[in-house]
Amino acid sequence: TRRSSDLADRQSRQDLDEAVGDCYENLALWHLKHDKDAAAAKAAEAEVVANARAIAGAVEPFYGKAASDQLFGLLAGHWGAISAYLDATRANSKEEQNEAFSKLNANANDIATFLAGANPHWPVATLRGLLTAHGAHHVQQIQQLHAGQFDAEARTWAAMAEHMNVIADALAKHKVYVLQPDA
Repeated sequence: TRRSSDLADRQSRQDLDEAVGDCYENLALWHLKHDKDAAAAKAAEAEVVANARAIAGAVEPFYGKAASDQLFGLLAGHWGAISAYLDATRANSKEEQNEAFSKLNANANDIATFLAGANPHWPVATLRGLLTAHGAHHVQQIQQLHAGQFDAEARTWAAMAEHMNVIADALAKHKVYVLQPDA
């Protein structure tokens, strides 16, 4: 059973907004900027995992541990698809890029469906659009970095950071529902 919760006051929504926004920004920064050095890449991956846990953890007070764990798994799929796209780009494999991009879009749909199922104020189509655009920003950055287009990538990063704040706002500024066990 779903009910509106007093727990979802303005401060709670602000905390969720900040957690999601900060984590998305860190996620993107870490995994795209440290791909040439093995030690830096390992540290970046650990940071990505920590950030994904923080994003998933930000929803736990509202939706519970099981939902947090499920979201973490979906975020791991996001990271996996982006990593696969990065590897395919390095290998100059258009076929593998297309496969990774398909996985990225399918994952965006899965995350959107999961979040919309948790909260009726988060329309699946809106979330799908936001998350698909987020994935496209990753792809654009990877292509620009691979091509040595650093000025263009910096502009894409700025657009992506702004867009990640839109995602965080969309999630945090709507009424938050807490799943309550049926009596």
